[in-house]
This record gives sequence, C-alpha cells and structure tokens, in this order.
Amino acid sequence: MNVFKEAVLSLKKYKFTAVTTIMILAFNLLVLGIFAMLIYNLNNFLNEVRNSVEISVYIKEGTKKEAADAIAMKIKLKSGIDDAIFFSRDEALKEFAQNEDFKSYLDSFKINPLPDSIRVIINKEYKKDPVKLKEFADFFKTIDNVTDVYYQKEEIERFFGFAGIIRKIVIWLSVMLILGSIFIVSSTVRLSVFARKDDIKKMKSAGISLFSIKSIFMVESMLEGAAGGILAAIFLLGVERLAFEKLNILWSGKWLHITPVMILIVVFSGILMGLISSLLFRIKPYTEK
Repeated sequence: MNVFKEAVLSLKKYKFTAVTTIMILAFNLLVLGIFAMLIYNLNNFLNEVRNSVEISVYIKEGTKKEAADAIAMKIKLKSGIDDAIFFSRDEALKEFAQNEDFKSYLDSFKINPLPDSIRVIINKEYKKDPVKLKEFADFFKTIDNVTDVYYQKEEIERFFGFAGIIRKIVIWLSVMLILGSIFIVSSTVRLSVFARKDDIKKMKSAGISLFSIKSIFMVESMLEGAAGGILAAIFLLGVERLAFEKLNILWSGKWLHITPVMILIVVFSGILMGLISSLLFRIKPYTEK
C-alpha cells in the first residue's frame, strides 16, 4: 500500500475537514510568526536604547579645566566605563542649539545656562543592568566638584520593566497558542478518524497493519501542516511588508525581513504540529468490531 497516495486521496475525499485543519494551522502559525517578529523587533529596539544610554556628570561652576580633566580620568579608570569625555558649556550650547525646541528655549537666556559636563560612555555589557547604572551614578556623585548626575534612571527602569513584561506575555501566549493548535488539530484528526471508522475496519480486515493505517493519518496531518505553513509564510510576508512600510517611518531600526530560512522554519513548524497532533490518538479502538 502506498501510504502517501492514500493520504492524498483521503485529503481529496474529505476536503472540508482538510481545508478546516489547514486554515486553523495557517492562522495559528501566522500569529506565532507575528509574535516572533514582535519579539525580534522589541529586542532590536531595546538594544538601540541600551546603546544610547549615557551618563552626564555635571561639573561645579568655576572648576578649572585641569580639575575637570582629573575627574574625567577618575571616571574612566572605573571598571565598566569605556570613555569619559569633557564637554565645555560652550560645546554643550552648540549641541543643544541644533535642536529647534532647545534652541528657542536657550535663546530666552542672556547667558549660557548650561554647565560644564563629562559624558560617560558605558560598556555595552553594563548598559543592560539598571542596578549597575545606579551604582555608577552614585559613585560619580561622590567625586569632588560634581554637582549632579543624570541618566534618565526612572525612564530606563520603567521602560525595561515594561519590555520584560511584554516579552513574557508574548512567550506565554505563544506557548498557549501552540498547545491550543495541537489540541484543535488533534481533535479534528480524531473526528476524521471516527467518520472513517468503517473504511478503517475494511483496511484492517484486508490485512493492512495498524501502523500502516495510522501512517496514512500521520502523512495526511503532515501534508495539512505543510500547506498551513506555506499559507502562513505567504501571509507573514504580507504582514512584514505592511509593517515595514507603515512603521519604518516611526522607527528607523532594523526590521526583520522574512528570509527563505524563516519560511522553511514556518513550514517545518506546521509539519511538526501536524505530526504531533496525529500522534495524540490511538487508532486501535476504531479497528475493533
């Protein structure tokens, strides 16, 4: 008996069940793919935020350049610090003046209100840890002639905390969606087997082994999974293109582009879900008279 041929004939014979299963798998795989894109882009955005984290150390007014350089050197010697760059108040004014909003605000002052400062470049490994950033800030505050330290502490902690919650929610939803998909497809396969119990008994009476009979349903489920995966990959390409066109203007980060490898992963995931679903029922009870 040609198992593959029998599986294809079965799909043609029971088209409604096959189409229903394929659409369920396609929808669930599409949602999982969107979740994967969300996590990927969230991680990219978090990396950009981390890379932009700097600590500004403000110097007491009247501090000589030599003393400011000494402060920068002391900061630079601390473990986890890549660099410490001195910015005079005039340099800071020129930089802020490039922003139109800041420029109009600064123009209202008769004198330069900005202090001398030291821009601290944090090692990328330490940028991931809000606790370590706070330790750096607390240390810098103890240095003589330092009046204040700024690094958007609350905003960073709140943002990373929120991002962590979003990531956990997406992962849990993905797990639930996978389990739900397997359960639904498995139930569909079970109903399909029940509807064909007379055909199954005839095959058993003809001397066909239980393994061969079940193999037909396994191959059938895998073909449905492959079809669902292909459909999901096509829709995912459309979602990716739409997201790129609509959202790339809001954020110039690195969007995930769907690659042939990703398409293969989606299709393989569909095949795997179909296979697992077909393994979750016993064929023997339907062969008994």
